[in-house]
Amino acid sequence: MIMLLTDVLQAAPTPSDRKSLEMEVEVVDLARKNRLKHILHEDRQMTLYDFGLVQKVPICTMLDSLDKQHPHDKRRLLEVFVTQLPDVLEELRDNCLLYTDAKPSNVGIYGNSTLKLCDLDSVVRYKNEDAIPRPRLYTRAFAAQELSEEHRKTVSIQADVQAFARLLDEVLDRNSDDFPEDIKLALKAVVSKYNVALNNRPLYNNFIHDLRDASRMIISPPSGMPQVCMPCNI
Repeated sequence: MIMLLTDVLQAAPTPSDRKSLEMEVEVVDLARKNRLKHILHEDRQMTLYDFGLVQKVPICTMLDSLDKQHPHDKRRLLEVFVTQLPDVLEELRDNCLLYTDAKPSNVGIYGNSTLKLCDLDSVVRYKNEDAIPRPRLYTRAFAAQELSEEHRKTVSIQADVQAFARLLDEVLDRNSDDFPEDIKLALKAVVSKYNVALNNRPLYNNFIHDLRDASRMIISPPSGMPQVCMPCNI
């Protein structure tokens, strides 16, 4: 059973929590209305685990639990993560959403086939991509540098570039043996390029482009080269 929204909001301990939950609901509704593929919104699923209010959790394999999977399934899930990550970033950008809290426990593969952002209480909707109100919720180990600068009142869209670059780096390190060496090197090069403080929008689009180029190696190797894709069925 999932509690009614009015009950959820009343249960929120502070006005700040209530505001965060209201934003989460807004994003869930946006995802459902616009049929966003990479934001988990089935059954109005809100990630209110801290309040103990959600008993029904959709079948979603989180990135921090891949080691529990059969090696064949694990490689398939890693392939979904790498090849769909550029689509996730495009969906966020096109809907003016800053995610801010990209980490293995917040991102999963739904139905073993679709990469989903599963924790939405950190999301910020913005009008000006260069002056986004600094989010209250983020995880320091994965957060962009500008988020951790507490004197700042605003951040930019580039905060998600560094955050997702750090997420990708973590997934590569945790699952190093599951990636062919050339694919791992290509993805690590992307991480090195973008795991830095960034200040302009073109780098967001460049990050998407470079990720997509690197992930194509998983699906189709260069002409004349042997197949080097990850050993799993599509």
